[in-house]
Amino acid sequence: MYQGITRFLFEDTAAFAGTRSALQRDCRRRAYGVMRRSHAWGELVARHHPGAVRLSIHPQPRGAAKFGIRLLAAPDVWLTPWHSCVLEHPDGRRELRHRAEAERLGRPVLRDGRPSHFVAAG
Repeated sequence: MYQGITRFLFEDTAAFAGTRSALQRDCRRRAYGVMRRSHAWGELVARHHPGAVRLSIHPQPRGAAKFGIRLLAAPDVWLTPWHSCVLEHPDGRRELRHRAEAERLGRPVLRDGRPSHFVAAG
């Protein structure tokens, strides 16, 4: 979990003034904070809502406290809508893709002048 969060934070950082190794150190430090907050949130929910079903957009092992659901198909089960783009195929099927990949495979669609998703060439 620690390595996955560290990698995610590293890849998700848009602008960093320091060196690559300084960014990696910063992401490792921040990963521990993410894990502490996630654990605290899980404990709070379990304490105040012991009979509730907790959903997650991330895969979960059998018997976990959370139930993992997939919102859209994706080539990587860890890819989430918050850090990817929707690519719509000619047959209407939609999937999540990294932005660079969606740009390579399709064209952007604008809604009210703002980027919405990508449509694959077909």
